[in-house]
Amino acid sequence: MHGDIVNCGLETNCFICGALVNMYSELGLFIEAHCVLDNLSDRDVVSWNALITGYIDHGLFEEALNCLNEMQAKHISPNAITHVCILKACGNTGAIEKGKEIHALVLKVIFLLEAHW
Repeated sequence: MHGDIVNCGLETNCFICGALVNMYSELGLFIEAHCVLDNLSDRDVVSWNALITGYIDHGLFEEALNCLNEMQAKHISPNAITHVCILKACGNTGAIEKGKEIHALVLKVIFLLEAHW
């Protein structure tokens, strides 16, 4: 399937490649998932979430936390899905400080949203 996508010239389509990242992550093929993500010119939060979720689903919580750090280093802002997933990783690894950091960020976002209503 991945070869067909490349042959059709769709390897830069963020929606299709996001689905590929998700597929590889669900299968536990994280090297392939990273390769697809790395080759995307427009990496979005959805593609990063697919990779993070894959790590968590396979019990690779430290890798999920590292992935979040990499995502943020590339100036991609986490969304609500990212936060929920990362909190699970924090709980499973004992990363209490990172969990508190995420919790504070979520509270800040909620406060800002309520202020605009």
